[in-house]
Amino acid sequence: MITTRSKELADKIKSLRTHGITKDPKLMSRNDGGWFMEMQELGFNGRISDILCALGSSQLKRMDTNLMARRKIAQRYQEAFSDLPIKLPELKGNVEHAFHLYVIHVKIEKNCTTFSLLKNSYSGSLHTYLSTSLLHQTLREKF
Repeated sequence: MITTRSKELADKIKSLRTHGITKDPKLMSRNDGGWFMEMQELGFNGRISDILCALGSSQLKRMDTNLMARRKIAQRYQEAFSDLPIKLPELKGNVEHAFHLYVIHVKIEKNCTTFSLLKNSYSGSLHTYLSTSLLHQTLREKF
C-alpha cells in the first residue's frame, strides 16, 4: 500500500501497477474503441489481496502511534551505540524514517559477529548486500 499527497506520483504508481497499460482515451496515441488498451511503459502487477488491503487500512489507524514508538526505540539505539565502531543509520532532518528495521553496518573480520550477538542475548540477523553494479554484472553473467 502506498499513500501520497502528490497527484503526479499517484498517477505514475497507478500506471505501473497496471503494467503501464491505460484505457484512458486522453492518454492514448489512438483509440480503436472501448476494448482498446495501450501499453505506455513497462509496469508491474502490484495488486494485493482484499485481506491484505483490510489489514493495511486497519494499521493506518495506528500509524502515528506505531511510528512514534519505533522512533523512540531507534533514538535509544542511537544513544546506546554511538560510541561503538559501527555505522549507524543516518538521521537527516528532512527525512522521517519509519525504522521498520534498525540497520547497522559492521565490518566483519571473522564470521562470528552474529554468534557473539546471540551469545550475549541480543537478537540480530546477518545480511550481506551486493552493490548494485555487482548485482547487475552477476545477473548479466547468469542470464
